[in-house]
Amino acid sequence: MKWNIFKALKWSLHEIDETDFDNLIAFITFKQESDPNTRIINGKTYHRASKPPSWL
Repeated sequence: MKWNIFKALKWSLHEIDETDFDNLIAFITFKQESDPNTRIINGKTYHRASKPPSWL
């Protein structure tokens, strides 16, 4: 794993040793949702408002 990162990112061995691999792998494998107006937070799905509410 470290050797592949070394080759792909051209990192020094010091940079690899200083890296938190759990966070790095989570960041690399993160896939953004197909709809940027939808978020899942604590298991609940939230949709961004497309227009202001009628009472506003």
